[in-house]
Amino acid sequence: MSTCALDAASCVLFKALITYLLNPAMLLLTGAAAVYFLWGMVEFLNHMREGKGLEDGKSHMIYGVAGLFVMICAYAIIQFIQNTIIQLGGGM
Repeated sequence: MSTCALDAASCVLFKALITYLLNPAMLLLTGAAAVYFLWGMVEFLNHMREGKGLEDGKSHMIYGVAGLFVMICAYAIIQFIQNTIIQLGGGM
């Protein structure tokens, strides 16, 4: 049974916000960060033979890892909100 620290209407709103807006947005952004990282890896490996242009691949990989880290932190914050304030229980 799910309980809420707020009134019932707020709980329904927060649950709908998390389910229909935040979850798909987080999935999309996590996928974009992973693709950006992989693109940087491919770019880095392709430029390895030439010895030039390695910096672009390195920077794309670093930004991709940073994006993945941000998305993991955002997921942790959402889980914290769900489990303490809204008390929906369970994972996303």
